[in-house]
Amino acid sequence: MNPDRPEKRRPEEPRPCRLCGGETALFLDLGLQWPSEPLWPEPVPPVPDRRHPLRLDACRLCGFVQIPDPLSPELIYPDAGLEMTSWKNLPQTGWQVDLLKRESPLDANLVEIGCNDGHFLAALRDAGFSRLAGIEPSRVSGPLARGKGFEVREGFATPAAAKELVEVRGKFDLAAAKHVFGHIPDLPGFFSCLDTLLTPKGKLFLEIPDFSVALAAADCSLIYEELVGHFTSDTLRFILAHFGYTILIEQKFPCNGGLIEILARRSPNPPHPPPFPAIPAALADFSGRARDYAGRLGDRLESFQSRGWPAFFFGAGMRSAALLNGFGLAPKITALLDDNPAKQGRYYPGCGLPILAPEAAAEKYGAGGKKLFLLAVSNENEEKVVQRIKRLFAGEVLCASVLGPGDREKELAGPRSGIDEEGH
Repeated sequence: MNPDRPEKRRPEEPRPCRLCGGETALFLDLGLQWPSEPLWPEPVPPVPDRRHPLRLDACRLCGFVQIPDPLSPELIYPDAGLEMTSWKNLPQTGWQVDLLKRESPLDANLVEIGCNDGHFLAALRDAGFSRLAGIEPSRVSGPLARGKGFEVREGFATPAAAKELVEVRGKFDLAAAKHVFGHIPDLPGFFSCLDTLLTPKGKLFLEIPDFSVALAAADCSLIYEELVGHFTSDTLRFILAHFGYTILIEQKFPCNGGLIEILARRSPNPPHPPPFPAIPAALADFSGRARDYAGRLGDRLESFQSRGWPAFFFGAGMRSAALLNGFGLAPKITALLDDNPAKQGRYYPGCGLPILAPEAAAEKYGAGGKKLFLLAVSNENEEKVVQRIKRLFAGEVLCASVLGPGDREKELAGPRSGIDEEGH
């Protein structure tokens, strides 16, 4: 296969589940899609054509939802860097640091897999941890972490990379992987890497999007090429037990669309193979409910536009991709707004919509008049964004949430603005 142009056709036979080896069935098919990063420098598609089949399957045995033919990580991460953690509101970081302080001594040897720009490592250092290292494949964000004084190995977390790091730093007492686990196509290879990195009773800290939240809300915002596997608490317990880890602490947070936080420890005597988790009932009708929501949202956009309300997306992150491209709402959107300077002045992949600073959008499209803003930001950040929109755009504005787990149906009627559902 040409790495610059992945195969566009998927063989018809189902792929075995990457978690348990069971039979899989179609879960959701969004057709050919452009990767959601890098952003385009122009509104026209770049060369080469890197569209790929964005199809998800669900395992009939364990319920694990996965991209059966994921893009190679080599095509995604080395040049990635726009989604840096320092730009994000991460209210759970304080809890995570306190947890690790309770469960690990300050002189513990810690490594973060996928350390991004070093934001979490810096928080650990501020808390008193002194032996910190990272592994990061991005040639953009990795140097930023090194610039903060951390030893960061460039590349992926492979057994060979782990061996080289251990030769320099010794075995690690704890490995942290935040928003990494769902991005790994080769899960056995990841645990093999951990076998090399960790001491026999070493601990693993994971932060993972909670797919049960998306299932309940029929929210497709987690559907993009980088998330090759979607975990619930049950599937996480299943895989950790399978690879010989005992869960010490599990915590859920409603922020960032719903998160699962897990601290686990390697077991010197791995238990017997765990039983298969229960299949979530919401798997069965997820695709239909997601398409119904996108259809209703599209109808609402047309209704408002017919009354002179141009629509804008606030948030040009990966969680916007499914609605804009997968469900075809982009033609009904005027532009995207985003606070990240690295995104401003560029164009969203697939649809080619411009990405503007909020101030630039107010200047270009006018601060007055009627405008509809679809909030493609985490629910906990919405109120702050709404207040900013109202300061910048002095006319009538309607702000509607489009990401779960908030009540997206209620927001479509415009409760924040006092505008009735006909747009008056």
